Amino acid sequence: MPSRIRPLSVVAALGVVVSIVMVVYGLSESTPAQQVALELSALPLSVSLAAGDVILLTTGSRQPGPRARMVVAGGAAISLLGLLLMVFAYVTGPRGMVHLGQFLVFVGL
Repeated sequence: MPSRIRPLSVVAALGVVVSIVMVVYGLSESTPAQQVALELSALPLSVSLAAGDVILLTTGSRQPGPRARMVVAGGAAISLLGLLLMVFAYVTGPRGMVHLGQFLVFVGL
C-alpha cells in the first residue's frame, strides 16, 4: 500500500463510524442538537466517499486524462455548491434546503 492510502482508509472508516454515532445520538430528535446531528449525519459519509475517490484516483494504472480531470472538477464544484447551500440553509434559509445540499454533495462525489 502506498503511504497515502492507509491514512485515507482510516479517514474513510472513521467517517462511517462517526456517521453511525451521529444517527444513534440524534435518533430520538427530542432536542435541537439531536435534530441537527441527525440532519448532518450524512456529511461524514461524504468524507468517507471522498477519501475512497482519492484512493481510486491514486491507485489507478494510468493518469487521468483531460476529460476525466474536467469531470472531477465538475463534481468538486457541485459538491462545493452543496456545502455552500447547507451552510446557507443553517445560517439564513429554510432548514429544508439542507437535504438538497446533501444531495448535491453526493451527486458531486
